[in-house]
Amino acid sequence: MVRGLGIHQPGFERSLEVVRQTFLRVEAKLRDGRQFLAGDQFSAADLTFAPLAYPLVWPDQVVKFVGTLDVMPDFFRSTVAEFRAALAGQFALKMYAEQR
Repeated sequence: MVRGLGIHQPGFERSLEVVRQTFLRVEAKLRDGRQFLAGDQFSAADLTFAPLAYPLVWPDQVVKFVGTLDVMPDFFRSTVAEFRAALAGQFALKMYAEQR
């Protein structure tokens, strides 16, 4: 898979930075205290962000499908912890908990 998709460390690091910047843009929207990304109610924006964020926040609701974090490598667990701690990560986890 690594060879077939051309995955390499510099590309991985660039991609991870793009994801961090995306989380920062989501956080900028959430800083005003809003409950949802695009208005006063759950919308397609929330429905899109939460599932796309799931590999980064590993919500409890997906564990039965993808496994628990304890079997993942240390780097993966620490990356998930970073994104869970972020405001955007907390938002994604909230969408899983309240809107599923």
